[in-house]
Amino acid sequence: MINLKRISTVAVVTAIATMSSFTNINSAKAATFEYEDRQENIFFDRFDISLTADKNPISNPEYKIDNLWESYGVKMRTNLADKKLWLYDSYCKPGGGTSFNGFSNTCTGGDKDLATGKGSYTKNGSLYDYESPGQGKVLIIQENGNQTPDDNGSGGKIILDFTDKNNGVLFQELGFLDFDENKEIKFNFTFIDDSKQTLTFNGDDRSNPMAELLSTDHNGNELIGDNSQWKFKFDFDKRVTKAKVILPGSGAITYFKYERKTKRRVPEPTSALGVVVGLFGGVSLIKRKGK
Repeated sequence: MINLKRISTVAVVTAIATMSSFTNINSAKAATFEYEDRQENIFFDRFDISLTADKNPISNPEYKIDNLWESYGVKMRTNLADKKLWLYDSYCKPGGGTSFNGFSNTCTGGDKDLATGKGSYTKNGSLYDYESPGQGKVLIIQENGNQTPDDNGSGGKIILDFTDKNNGVLFQELGFLDFDENKEIKFNFTFIDDSKQTLTFNGDDRSNPMAELLSTDHNGNELIGDNSQWKFKFDFDKRVTKAKVILPGSGAITYFKYERKTKRRVPEPTSALGVVVGLFGGVSLIKRKGK
């Protein structure tokens, strides 16, 4: 005995698949697309964004990272003609000291103050200990042209150029590692209307609402100098096209966050409606034939 119900069900499925393919092919040819604005949050956390080993300045320091993240809407550079931006691995053991996280590689360039996590070492003849969030790779100005990452002790500017000059970005946060005592760090912002604003922070000013200290010693006391970590929050009413981090001495950027506008392609409603109508028409016809 022939099961008409079963045949009808199979026919429906087959026809839907055929009709869908046919409709999609034709609508793809005829469809026009519109674009809608959307906000995209960009979070450069530890600078570990899909870098292959041969193009990562940790293992290949001569690789130029200035335009490495251009697809995310930002270019990076320094104001020093004879210097480059490099990445520094802060998951390291201070020379002659201890990493309680088990990091076995010694901090390069003698930069004990760029170690993150929990550790200790001798400083000025005394035991110095630190405890802070582990940061992995951080952004530095390379001090010299050798093959060993080493941050520039005399400071400089790390410049973030945002590529969408028409819209800019909403600049939100920036993390910083190793604040030199008795010195000031400055943030200079250029806005979409070409106006500028400079914000200055002194490490002793913990009451500043834009700064949050993230590091302590092993006893839980504030750690504001070597190996210290800070979170800076910004709340601008205008969009930013350029950000300069002006370093007084050694130091590194651990992360930064911003929100940018992007466009997403969406099909016109009429194209999508045609697909739906075509499918339902085909199903209705097949059912009547099956009966």
